[in-house]
Amino acid sequence: MIISPPLLKTAQGNQSDEDWLKGLMPFESKGNYPISSLLAWHGGQHIEHTDTGTRGEPVRAIADGKVMFARKPSPLTGENAKPDLAINGGSSDGCVIIKHNTEIGEGPEGQVEYYSIYMHLKQVFVQKNQPVYRKTELGSVGQCNGNNAMHMEIICDDANLKK
Repeated sequence: MIISPPLLKTAQGNQSDEDWLKGLMPFESKGNYPISSLLAWHGGQHIEHTDTGTRGEPVRAIADGKVMFARKPSPLTGENAKPDLAINGGSSDGCVIIKHNTEIGEGPEGQVEYYSIYMHLKQVFVQKNQPVYRKTELGSVGQCNGNNAMHMEIICDDANLKK
């Protein structure tokens, strides 16, 4: 099973792998897993968008799979620009959910099914039932609580978790 980060950039100079990965996925302090800084349940991690270029790095599929849900974002104007859940700033509501199947052994017990969820996207480039491959561009990082950030999580059911 090969999994890639949802944001990819080229390493700078002699940057170590650890520093490169930290630069790809800087976590936003209010959106921590499993409990946010506001002491609310939070099922994933917010990843800040650090690109300073005119075109942000695209959000990419972490592994091969099939799009099970894709929601195009609403404009961040009017009601959508207001804080959600009493948190500062509006949030983009674009979302993609991908179902992944992989082998970690032989036979039925070696088959694992899991899902990756990408939220707070300002653009969505894929559609439901579309097959995607690792590193396929899914969309672009939007706003999360008024900051440039996305929400990312990986989930599976208990049966797959026990394999």
